[in-house]
Amino acid sequence: MKKFITLLLTLTLVLSLSTALVSCGDSYKDLPSDQRAIKLDELSSEKMSKATSYTTEIDASIKLKINGIDAVANLDGTEKLSKNNGNPLHEIKLTMELEMAGTTQLSKHYTGYQYGKYYKSEVSSGSKNQIYSELSYEDYNKHLADMNGSGLLYFNAECAGEKSSAERTDGGWTLVFKSFSEESIAEMEANLQLILFDNEIEDMEVTVVLDENLYCKTVILELEFSEESDIEEFACRMNVTEVDTGKTVIDRMSFDDYIELDDIRVLEKIEKELSFIPSDGELRAATVNISKRAVTNGNIAKIKETDEILFGTADGKFKYEVNVDSSPNKYVISYENGEQTVKLYNSSGNLEDSAAKKSDDSTERAYILGILNSVKYDSTLVKKMKVSDEDANTYILDCNVPPALIDTSGYHYSTLTVTVTFDSDGNLVNMNSEVYIKYSSLNTNTYSLTVDCTFGETEQKKG
Repeated sequence: MKKFITLLLTLTLVLSLSTALVSCGDSYKDLPSDQRAIKLDELSSEKMSKATSYTTEIDASIKLKINGIDAVANLDGTEKLSKNNGNPLHEIKLTMELEMAGTTQLSKHYTGYQYGKYYKSEVSSGSKNQIYSELSYEDYNKHLADMNGSGLLYFNAECAGEKSSAERTDGGWTLVFKSFSEESIAEMEANLQLILFDNEIEDMEVTVVLDENLYCKTVILELEFSEESDIEEFACRMNVTEVDTGKTVIDRMSFDDYIELDDIRVLEKIEKELSFIPSDGELRAATVNISKRAVTNGNIAKIKETDEILFGTADGKFKYEVNVDSSPNKYVISYENGEQTVKLYNSSGNLEDSAAKKSDDSTERAYILGILNSVKYDSTLVKKMKVSDEDANTYILDCNVPPALIDTSGYHYSTLTVTVTFDSDGNLVNMNSEVYIKYSSLNTNTYSLTVDCTFGETEQKKG
């Protein structure tokens, strides 16, 4: 059984607890401790999912070095659910405070559902992004379930090498899961990459406390890092109260300052696809065509490149192969078992040079995902959305250009248009992004970037 706990952070960080209800009796009491832990975890998740109300408080902190500078990030938030009077309300509020180099940065992230509207609000460093879409509560719940696998905190209890369960004096239970598989740890690293800053997790331990009715009371996540890690301390704790009491209160929101989009679920699907790493034994294919054109004082420079990518995991370890065509040269870049190899071929297809170096899964995942998202797409940059007149599965997004792509010297204006196409099953099959930046009122200094990314099917590893 899988336990889902979803936070949304950074620059988009959401906390969300998957919940549920079944009549289960107490047959689990006769099971061995490890089997009972799995069974209780499953029963609790099923029971919580049908709760009519609850309040969750999240408290997390991380102490680390970023580029050699001491930093502390504190997360504080709540999640509330109220289904009273036939009007389901759901609210997630999370505040992140980052202290670094004598400065403090504050960001606030809200998301939820009220009276037929799915909404998101993110305010950080003076920027604000507030959007909503009309949506049924059933579709909203289905979307949360579909997106849980990409949550910041996600673990599969069955992947723990050590599992235990102990009855508490209050009639509840304490479940402990640790010594997780390499694949499960890799999934956690991918989900936490925004706050781990490429630090690798050595192991993790999850403690779940249930009350006498098997409702979740507390979840504690502990991560273990190597001595070389830049992370000194990490703590995450979630407390759940007011389950099925009807006492949870959620204030009604005003959407006067919000922008209405056709379907904000699309934005989250894009981000999920752009960070998706196949499970063990599976490979994912993608073709990325990159075209750059820069005009500087009338001088034109052009670059075109095609990357054929195949990536996934083998025995819990990340691996990939990238065939790069950047005429006149061609490269084959591969990574497996902690080693990256680069082979250079000339225009005739003959090998000219080869080099290898040690690396790690975290660094190489960032490399591949960086190619897939070469324009640094971020859902908070979306200003407008419309469905294509030619294809109902294609969406056209008008976005602000990511600051990382802009040289502020002489900046005039910029545009970013992202066109995404999904198949009939809702999988992202193509993403075309066009960036244009003008650095003066004349056309003597401009920059354009076009990235067309086509995703192939995820397949079982051959051989």
